[in-house]
Amino acid sequence: MKKILAGVIFASLFSLLACSINEEEMQTATIDQTKKTFTSKPAAANEESDSFKYHLPEGYKVESAKNNNLIFKRDDEQFILFVNDKEKEDSTIFYDSLLEQYKDPIVHETFEDKDRFGYVLVDKLEDDEYEVSAGIGGVKMTTQTDGRNVADTAEQMMGIVSSVNY
Repeated sequence: MKKILAGVIFASLFSLLACSINEEEMQTATIDQTKKTFTSKPAAANEESDSFKYHLPEGYKVESAKNNNLIFKRDDEQFILFVNDKEKEDSTIFYDSLLEQYKDPIVHETFEDKDRFGYVLVDKLEDDEYEVSAGIGGVKMTTQTDGRNVADTAEQMMGIVSSVNY
């Protein structure tokens, strides 16, 4: 009986570990996916606020909109989109302020092309809770998510950020 119980416990622990993603894999996937989205053509706008247009992927809902800030909800996650229409696409203002806030981010990557400056930053909050920020110039999006969702979430956020047109 003890061998069976030990086997069940071992199998359960192994399956939990096999399903989790380590930080190094998460970092690589996050950088690769957001870079690919940054360099791709932005999705066409399908939503509009008072001062800008943007693409909102399926599954996201606008929870509130005030001035140039929008709050989205997807399942149990909340996302905040900040748009400073006074800043150009090559601005580093949001990026610089995040670097002051995140003392030692586990993902810290920038992207540049001819007229744009983009970035993704991931800061570990707790055991499996991370704050993710992605931005281009004067547009920034932030959320909190668990480790296995960081890369996909950052990719979707970069897609939304890159689609903003003001």
